[in-house]
Formats: sequence, structure tokens, C-alpha cells
Amino acid sequence: MRQRTSTTLALTIALAIVALFGVAPFALGSPVGQQDTTDQQATINALVQERFTQTAQASGPVLTASAEAGLTATALAQATQGAAIALTVDAAFNQALTATAGGPVLAPATVTEAVAGETLGYRIVLAPISGVEPETLQETAGIVENRLQALGLSAVVALSDAGTIQVDVVAPEDLDAMLATIQEAGLLEFVDFSGVLSQLGDLADDVIATSFDPARENGTLNPLTEQPFATVLTGDDIASAQVVELAAGWGVQFAFTETGGQAMVDFTGSHIGEPLAILIDGEVLSTPIIQSEFGAEGGLLQGNFSQEEAERLALQLNLGSLPVGLEVASTQALTALPEAVALMPTATETPEPTHTPAPTSTPDPRPTATTGTIAVAEEVFEKGRMFYIQPLDQIWVMVIAGEGEGTWSIYPDTFEEGDPEVDPSLLPPDGMYQPERGFGKLWRENREVREALGWAVTPEFGYNSEYRYQPGGEVVNGVVVPGPGYHVLFSLAGEAFQFNEDDNTWEFHDED
Repeated sequence: MRQRTSTTLALTIALAIVALFGVAPFALGSPVGQQDTTDQQATINALVQERFTQTAQASGPVLTASAEAGLTATALAQATQGAAIALTVDAAFNQALTATAGGPVLAPATVTEAVAGETLGYRIVLAPISGVEPETLQETAGIVENRLQALGLSAVVALSDAGTIQVDVVAPEDLDAMLATIQEAGLLEFVDFSGVLSQLGDLADDVIATSFDPARENGTLNPLTEQPFATVLTGDDIASAQVVELAAGWGVQFAFTETGGQAMVDFTGSHIGEPLAILIDGEVLSTPIIQSEFGAEGGLLQGNFSQEEAERLALQLNLGSLPVGLEVASTQALTALPEAVALMPTATETPEPTHTPAPTSTPDPRPTATTGTIAVAEEVFEKGRMFYIQPLDQIWVMVIAGEGEGTWSIYPDTFEEGDPEVDPSLLPPDGMYQPERGFGKLWRENREVREALGWAVTPEFGYNSEYRYQPGGEVVNGVVVPGPGYHVLFSLAGEAFQFNEDDNTWEFHDED
């Protein structure tokens, strides 16, 4: 079983591309002089009805009968003065719509048209994945709009009567990336995984039910309590986030709010030696083991991110998570932009995402190693060793995989006085031993450990060992961003073993 796990977020989206937007069934600019009064009125009536139909489909507002009558009369009066019927109907319609709808809507009239079928934008319908109140859907739409603005895209976002969110947006450079940015909830959670250290590997690929979202679909409950895991903090406790380039990939450096930072300091200070899960939308990103209290300086999110994924997560953290997840109900390519979108200012050039390069030759300001003497117990096996770490009440299992190296796993010591110390039915080969008490309980109950280590070749013995912990991490803009470090422990024979947190391995430690 591995001590720490890391998963790559799955951020792909299946898209349903709908047929291109149809051409309006009327010609703009038809001279009034070519029609008699009856034909002219019929044309105006048809155009008015079409505008009402398009608006209702696009955003839901319904004009009153009096507004419709006023619109028709205004359009007729303007048309008889010699203006183009379609254009004057559009002008009168927009005037009446603004006065009666009580807020902005998606205007169906277009002022920008494509050449030879070029796609200028998209009409995207987003549906909530679960039922929500109108106020919650309105809040969700607002965050979607903010995310699009942060991407530098002109867009109009509105609610429909069908309980969906309609987005009219200029064509982005990468449609899939844009949809992922606006669709994902982007909910960050720090979750208490105390007591499940030995089961981290089993939980790594699960969707986790938490106290923040106890009804999460297919969410795994805490196996110790059969209740949702306790959420310690969420993305709402993040004050700011930015993308950073690390030595191996990309990450998101963040700072807590004042209250969030203090809450994290309080929690980590009382849970040293326990895992803290970091979740994104319910999926486990990583499960670092708390080595000391932290939180005042913020932290770093790492999860094998690409630059695009890190930028997306930073944007979502800065703008807030969606109250409800969204799915793409339809995506329609537009060969003409709605007026409200086309008239919005657009970024002529998308700025390069800002990130902080890794330091090159600055002094290392990371904390110095923690050293001391601790009580341990040790037992040597055919293919490895067990160490009992008394201050943490943990059993460290080191399995030999090659000369001077191997794998390292951590398990809680669950032995209690009164438990069987050995199994009399298990008879070791001559010259070998069945491990006893805590070592024996783990060895007997965990087949993976038993097969990896084999029989013990010495009895268990206790002593005081020198101990050292070297914090890891990176220095970004002169600030230490915590990261995996390593432990150094000495055997009774004086061998120095280094236990690496980043990849759960051990090796002989060389002071040089």
C-alpha cells in the first residue's frame, strides 16, 4: 500500500456539434416603394412575429400585448417614411424590448456575418446536472460569464425558461478547453483522511463523499464511520491562486484567506502524522501526510498538471466554484454573431498566461532539517524490514527491490493489549520467526505485506534511533512552497535509511 497517491484529473469533454445556424428567411433592405400597403403590413407583421419567436427561444422574456402593438405601430410609422422594413423593425423591436423586458436579453438581430460559412461563434446550452433553485442557477450563470470574461471572450449569458443557461460567445481558439473551463465546478476541498492511512491506495481512484457535498453521486464514505469524510476547508477559503512552473511540470500556488489560513494551522497542528486529502470536484488529487502545522503561508497544488490544466484550475479558484455542475446540452456553430455579442469589446490579442518560472541560482531558504532521537522497534525479514515509529504510532514497511533500494509503505499500529500476539498454527521454517504483537498483526492480516517481506529472520528489538526530517518543496518568488521531503532513520547496526515522500521509496542515505 502506498503512503501518498496522486491522480491526473480527467478534463476531457464529449461535444455534440449541432448543424450550422440557419440563414434568416428574409432579405434585409427591401425597398418600401416596391410593395403596396397590404403587402407592407404583412411583411412588418411577419418580421415582428419572427423577432418575438427568436427572443422567446433565446432568453425567455415575453413582451406584453401592448408592447407588441406599440412595436408594430412604431415599425409601420418608420417604414412608411421610406426606410428598409427589416432594419426599422429591428430598431423598433430593440427599443420596445429594452423598455419592457426589465433587463438585458440575447438580441437575435445580427450585425456581423461570416463569409463562406465561416464559424464566428457558438451558441452553447448548459444544463445543470441536478435540480437547482432559480437563484442558484442565476449565480451559476454569473460565474460562467465571469470565467468567459477572464478568458478574454465576448459573450452573453442568459437563463432560459427551460432551466438551462444559454451562452452566445465568439469562437475561441480552443473550444474544448473553453467548455472545460466554464463547465467544471472547480470545487477544491481539503478533507480529513485521519485513520485511513493504510487504505489510501484503495481510495485514490474513488469519488469521495464529503460533509460539504454528502450527496455526491457514487461518493465513497469513510470506511471507519460509514459517513461522509469531513471537509476541513474549500476553495472559498482561497484568497488568490496563480500558475507556477515547477522543475517537473506545472502547479498552482495559492494563498489562504486570513480565517482559512488559521483554520488550516489549527487542523494540521492537531493531526500530525495523518493524511490530508486534496480533492477537485470530489476526485482525489493527492493525499500528503501532515508532517507539521501549515497554512499561514498557503500552499501548492501538484497533480501532474499540464500548463493548460493548471491555468484552468487557477482561474476557477480565483473566480469561485460553480454552485452546481453543468453539462453541455448542445453546441451550435454560428455563422453570424448576435448583436449583443458582436458589439461587446473583444480582446485583440490574448495575453500570455502569467506564471512564475522556477528559481535557478538563489540561496535555498527552505527550513533546515528537524533532528532528534526517537524510540523505535526493528525486525529484519527475508526481503525487507519493519520499523515501529513510536512518536507516530506507525509501522514502516520497507521492501527490498534492488541493491540498497526498494519501496516504502506506512501503516497504523492497530495492536491493542489483549490481542493475540502470534498465530500458533503458523510455523516458521527453521532459523526464522513469526513476527509478534503489532508487527505480527499487520503481517498476518495483510497478505500483500506478508508476501512482500517473507518470514522474519530476527526477533523484534527496540532501541533509540537518531532521526532526521528534511522538508522538501520549491522556492517561488522567494517564498517557500511546501513539498515532499524525506526521513532519515538508523538501524540498530548503524545503517542510515532515507525514506522519500515523493515516490514512497527508500535508499541508503549518503551524508555526502
